[in-house]
Amino acid sequence: MPADFHEKIFSLVAQNWTLKLLALLLAILTLVSVRSVTREEATYLVPVQPVIPEGASFQVVEQDPVSVRVTLRGSREDLRRVDTRYLKAVVHPSPGEHQTVRIRSRHLSGTYGTRVVGIEPDVVRFVLAPRPTDTPSSFSPPPSNEPPMPEFMTREWTNVSVFVLLPPASCSLAAVLIPSNVSVTLRGPPAEIAHLRPPLVFVDGSDLSPSTTVERLVRVYPPGGHVTVVSAVPDRVTITPHPTAKGLSHE
Repeated sequence: MPADFHEKIFSLVAQNWTLKLLALLLAILTLVSVRSVTREEATYLVPVQPVIPEGASFQVVEQDPVSVRVTLRGSREDLRRVDTRYLKAVVHPSPGEHQTVRIRSRHLSGTYGTRVVGIEPDVVRFVLAPRPTDTPSSFSPPPSNEPPMPEFMTREWTNVSVFVLLPPASCSLAAVLIPSNVSVTLRGPPAEIAHLRPPLVFVDGSDLSPSTTVERLVRVYPPGGHVTVVSAVPDRVTITPHPTAKGLSHE
């Protein structure tokens, strides 16, 4: 190539190089800002449902854990469409006394257009036993008038206060929540769920600034044991920060 061609290329690159570098940095910052706004994460407590083939000679007698924490990533609209009533992990244990199944994203249903970025714990252990067979008997016990005790039941709490977790260094910032109360439904064994206190409900406001009103996903602190979170209604609240006391606050 002629020497003047190389000189023209060098001149184009070197001319106003500070403005070109500034434009490149602004483009990178804009891209990062857009990605952070359009992509959010939310964590759900998802029940694990073992599926045993019809007519199989074995059954599940123990399962640990009964639910896993699944973190989904997607746009705000995608996360809004996630319905916890249909969110579950479906696995198929194989015959054998003890089985370990690793939960993968392909086992999850109800995630819609979101991406699975975390499953914890990701291993579920099953204890299987032979399924009892029906044997003829000449004695039939009289029918009981008492309804059978359900294996799992749901319980709803209404008007549960929502707390907002503020930045640790915000000594003069609190927030107004709309709404400030939600209804929470939990599911679990009757012996565990009957004695539970109202669950802790909160929203993450650790990145709030005094002049911004935001909408955040409602989170329910898992009570532990075999109890799982079914839903929180409504599932989002609007946070409006204002100068006042510090710490964990709600109005």
